[in-house]
Amino acid sequence: MQIVESLVTTCVILNYNDSDRVKTLLHDIADYNSLTYIIVVDNCSSDNSYEELKKCESDKIKVLLSDKNGGYGYGNNLGVKYSYDILSANYVLISNPDVKFSESVVVALIDAFKRHIECGLIAPTWYDRGYPVAWKFPTITQDILRASILLNHLYHSGMLYPMDYFKNKNEVYVDSVSGSLLMVDANIMINYGMYDEDFFLYEEEKILGYKLKSAGYASLMLLNHTYLHEHSASINKTIGSLVKSKRLLLRSKLLYLSKYKHIGNLTYFFAFVFFKICELEMYLISIIKKISK
Repeated sequence: MQIVESLVTTCVILNYNDSDRVKTLLHDIADYNSLTYIIVVDNCSSDNSYEELKKCESDKIKVLLSDKNGGYGYGNNLGVKYSYDILSANYVLISNPDVKFSESVVVALIDAFKRHIECGLIAPTWYDRGYPVAWKFPTITQDILRASILLNHLYHSGMLYPMDYFKNKNEVYVDSVSGSLLMVDANIMINYGMYDEDFFLYEEEKILGYKLKSAGYASLMLLNHTYLHEHSASINKTIGSLVKSKRLLLRSKLLYLSKYKHIGNLTYFFAFVFFKICELEMYLISIIKKISK
């Protein structure tokens, strides 16, 4: 695979207490000629991740330590800024530790950017149960009501593209892609995108797509180039952790509605109360599932 030598492409991998998985990914992609550098950002892990990952450092692999665990956006922004300011990157591949992708995917993303100067973000496709994972921007009503596990079944389909939209196509424009693996134009990302660091977790890919689209840049998904997303088996699924995760999601959703959709006081109050009910719903459903096992 021939890559233009002057082109700098980096891969940013964010770690938090998951050094073994990161090391596995590094082993898989370290020899990819299409990646000029790989930047691992340790998001102030509470274990010995940073020390373990420093052992992997080389001329190609850089390991950075965040000054705090500021969340998903904070850590990834650190890697993007380092890529752009220090390494003069043209493109940045942002990757979760729990993915697997071939070098042909990286090459395809770079080639697509050369053909699509209108794009700020291009991603390969993750197929979840045979369906390409991508979303339309939800309406305010959809965003609020689908916070409920029960109502989500009614309103989630309104955010999905119909299968006909993907039929017989190699690439499609979408509003939002999965944040587990995507590539950004470094200059556009720095000037018009970047993750919103007010959000600790959740809503990141929706906000990034929204910011880029508002600045006049498109998001593209390559349907013929795919990757695997292996959800961590170590995720804590106790009732307490599920409710805590739900609460964090709803806080991010409320902040998104306020900051980016500029909802009024009455809508904000309704969303706040409804989200509290959704937390209770999560707790009750978790209890029922545990009892039924």
